[in-house]
Amino acid sequence: NKIPFLFFLPAIVAAAARCGRPSGFFVTGIGFLSALVWLAPPGQWWVDSTTDELSLLIYLILGALLATLGAMLRLTSARASAAEQRLVLAGEDTGIGIFDLDLNTRTVYLSPALALLCQVEVRDGAVPLDEVLAHMPPDVTQEARAVVASKLKERAAGYEREVRLTVPDGRERWLMLRVHIVWSGERAVRMRGACIDITERRAVDDLLVRTQAELGQQVADLHRLHELTSRLLDARTLNEQMRMILVATADFHDARRGLLTLFDAHSGTLSLAASVGFAPDAVARLMQTRGIDGACAICCAQRERTIIADMDADGVDPGLRALAAEEGFRAVHATPLIGQDGDVIGAISVHLDAARAPTERERTLADICARKAATFIDRAHAQAAYQESQGRFQAVLDASAVPFVILSPVREDGDGRILDFEWSYVNAAAAQALERPADVFDGRRVQDVLPPSWTTSEAFARYVEVAEHERTLDFETQVHYTGQPQWFRCVASPLRGGVAVWFNDITTRKNDERVLQEADRRKDEF
Repeated sequence: NKIPFLFFLPAIVAAAARCGRPSGFFVTGIGFLSALVWLAPPGQWWVDSTTDELSLLIYLILGALLATLGAMLRLTSARASAAEQRLVLAGEDTGIGIFDLDLNTRTVYLSPALALLCQVEVRDGAVPLDEVLAHMPPDVTQEARAVVASKLKERAAGYEREVRLTVPDGRERWLMLRVHIVWSGERAVRMRGACIDITERRAVDDLLVRTQAELGQQVADLHRLHELTSRLLDARTLNEQMRMILVATADFHDARRGLLTLFDAHSGTLSLAASVGFAPDAVARLMQTRGIDGACAICCAQRERTIIADMDADGVDPGLRALAAEEGFRAVHATPLIGQDGDVIGAISVHLDAARAPTERERTLADICARKAATFIDRAHAQAAYQESQGRFQAVLDASAVPFVILSPVREDGDGRILDFEWSYVNAAAAQALERPADVFDGRRVQDVLPPSWTTSEAFARYVEVAEHERTLDFETQVHYTGQPQWFRCVASPLRGGVAVWFNDITTRKNDERVLQEADRRKDEF
């Protein structure tokens, strides 16, 4: 009963722990003043007992110590709370969850972020493991049990694995589990670890894998297109080229059937250029489709890509649908062939086994193959027109009574100086004028046919001038090809690096002029 201030000691600790050291000192002072009031004799302001004075001193010392201890407890608690809050925030912001599984009690502590992900109510303590597993998909739970059993059997110190989990909103999340197993002798007592959300990383990895696959596919496609171009250049006929292009287009679609048709704008009809995978009677039936019933006909009529994704859809011609059922194809992808002048010259169609629309890659490759086919068709038409024109031109030259030859220069390897000319073309009138058989000139040098003095003659120098300076010359020259002097009037013009020469034998005229001149001279002398 002489030490009532002992009841103030818990208040000092509570005040310091709650509000800090100054509050603890304040409560200590209030207790000290209260003790003075209770312990001092009536009418005095101070105690006169040595025991009471010692008790007051002890109280002050204990109060100061308790206030300091309470402040330290407050600081430690604040730091622990801040650290826990930072850990929670870090887990929530970075997608990292922490767990601690007690294998003896089968209870697990989950951080708030991981508890939310596992659809478990957030608690301060541990929750039963069965409650957590009950919220997991059965396949995930079964796989997790198998992995844990395997690691415990191996006495592993830990492991790492990726888990795919579907969250309540239906989204798919990928988690990285890093687990540490605590062993006590021969028994595993705890499993601790972290769970990291790697959904974005997996998305990037999947995108990278898809991009690499697409890049590899594009490289393979480019390689096949390069091989196709090389083989097209080696093909001799247009039909061979069209078949190569059709086979490549079907391969790009993983298809077994295809057609390549040519369109006649004047008659509005299609003709078959190449087919693959179809029997002759099936090709005949496909080519007999009426109007715009067929995909190739639709292409040529509408000048755009035609896709029949499903033969069983409404609007498909019944005859074409029946043929598709017999032949086993369910879809058609047709691409028009556009010529250099912008007109439709045909179509290339691929018949797919499954009912589907072509992918973007297949459309792009079909366009490339269609452009190749159109290019070779245009080239074949141009070559045919050129050969026809050349044939008419050569027929005119062969029938002409005017001698005509084409000479190609033969140059020296070092400086490119013209050493001689070759006979590239000699018409019948020229061979007759030169008094040589026509086959003598074929591919031979001029010097091999004419006398050796040819390269030093005036005509040779004129032809060199025409070839080098690309200008037309009209001149007269005397030659001795047959042992007798002959005169020719020549018109030499540049022609694709060579020289085209029209010439005429004017020996008779020159002889007449010489006779007249001689007669005129004799008249003058007479």
